[in-house]
Amino acid sequence: MIASQSCAKCDVQRVLLNDSILLDSNSDNLFLRKDLSDKVLKGIRNWNEKRHAANIILYGRPGIGKTTLAQQIIDNIRAAGIKCVYANCWRYYTRMAIYSLMAKEVGEVIPRRGLATDEVFDRIGQVLETEEQRMVVVLDEIDGLIFNHQERLLYDLTEQSGGKQRFCFMGICDEPSGFTELDDELKADLRLSEVEVKPYSPDEIREIIRSKAKLALRQGSYDELVIEVCTLLAANNNGNVKLALKALWNAALLAEAEGRQNIRAGDIFITKKPDRNQISSGNKTQKSELNKEEQLIISILSKGTASSSSLYDSFQKNMVRTKRQIRNYLNRLVARRIISSSEQMDSKSFFKTREYSLTTTF
Repeated sequence: MIASQSCAKCDVQRVLLNDSILLDSNSDNLFLRKDLSDKVLKGIRNWNEKRHAANIILYGRPGIGKTTLAQQIIDNIRAAGIKCVYANCWRYYTRMAIYSLMAKEVGEVIPRRGLATDEVFDRIGQVLETEEQRMVVVLDEIDGLIFNHQERLLYDLTEQSGGKQRFCFMGICDEPSGFTELDDELKADLRLSEVEVKPYSPDEIREIIRSKAKLALRQGSYDELVIEVCTLLAANNNGNVKLALKALWNAALLAEAEGRQNIRAGDIFITKKPDRNQISSGNKTQKSELNKEEQLIISILSKGTASSSSLYDSFQKNMVRTKRQIRNYLNRLVARRIISSSEQMDSKSFFKTREYSLTTTF
């Protein structure tokens, strides 16, 4: 009986009831943008033997629901009977990696002896031709393809076979400037149609935060002022709702750590996250998209800022890679804004050195 009362007391004192509601919004209908979804889907639904579909670049600032919108579009594409593949281009950053996903989608088994990249792509096209099917390839963080010099994939997906369009792609990025490195004539060949995802209005932000707080937090643990401060935080950061939701999550943890049953408005602006044994589902997802070399770099930098030379030494004690390979992994992490780099003057040698630090908490 005493144990039951103790547990009941613990439950009452909890502020945060569900981490994932605040940290994972990729399938959340609150982020639905029906007008944009219909705009993208219109061209795909009209796709037939005589009418081609444009390749779409879906762009907008971080944290405003681009991936969520893309997932809703994917669901509608599949419901229309069109095959669809999703790939994050920092995780699947080679043509073969993405073609393997496409082959799996059409049920094509790649033999263990391996095939040339072009041969795998040709096989996928043959299956679609035989079955009179089409495929949309969704390339999230498409900048990763350009960074890794894999833009050939985009031209493969755009080329027509016998005048029939079997593939089109939808790229997702923060801004389309990543394509400025491509030749203008080649960009024209890609037949790109740019669709901007604009920030939510303050009223939309407020509704999203209020609705998610109601599901994620204990009733009575926050007031309307907390919602307004979160709304202001998102609005002042280009409509980044995810930033505000993460701040609300941190504020709930802070209140629990201090033994309080209520979140204060001022807690929203405290960026230091209190210690907690449970690792957030959002960070688990992000970390799972890193390869083992990148995860080792994150582990090293979690102890603090490191110069390039000390980072190389620490890395090579754990894994044998050349300095050039390590630099490539560092550049990938910088490009994804997971780490930052800056040049500093070494007081001993008077030479400039590069220092790296984490920009994301794991």
